[in-house]
Amino acid sequence: MKSDSIPKVSLREGSFRCVLLLLLFFLLVQVTCSSSALAWQDKTGTGGLYAELGGREGPDAFCGEIGAFGYVNNNLTLRAGLAMIASESFDDLFTGITAGARYAFDSPLTPFVGLGVFGGYSKETVSATNDGVDNNNNGQVDEWGETDEVISDVLLSIYPEIGVHLWAGDHMRLTVSGKYHVTTEGEDSNFWLFNFGLAMSFGE
Repeated sequence: MKSDSIPKVSLREGSFRCVLLLLLFFLLVQVTCSSSALAWQDKTGTGGLYAELGGREGPDAFCGEIGAFGYVNNNLTLRAGLAMIASESFDDLFTGITAGARYAFDSPLTPFVGLGVFGGYSKETVSATNDGVDNNNNGQVDEWGETDEVISDVLLSIYPEIGVHLWAGDHMRLTVSGKYHVTTEGEDSNFWLFNFGLAMSFGE
């Protein structure tokens, strides 16, 4: 069989199929665990830790974040964490912090809407042979080839988001969401990111 007869699956199609499989798996788990799911309990005052990864094609972009969240009540959560964003739109990697709020319905399969902000910076390596500082801590100042890392750019964005939480058991939560970043890099650098996350809740 010729290699060109093998159907090719794009990254977007592959990601979509993975999401469907994950949702089906967690829905199956939910059916067996729904009687004890945390979604049916009062979550006010509880919280936990989360991690999310995301990306997109055309232009390529990816993101990641890790942080903590807390329930103000059964519907409203606040979250904050460390994050990174990279995109072909601005050809750079930014690391920084993110924070946001999400409003969700109280059910095991929980749609939500949210709003968040991101602030980060990128670095570049520059020559440091004439800055009067021992940048590499080897006891020599302004040696030949000495370099330093400096902040090259700052990125701020605000992003509305929409998604769904899926509870599996008492303390595990899967999140699938889309975020539209409106950035300080200009209208041409605004973009969607599609995210997958896992959270562990601590509390009663």
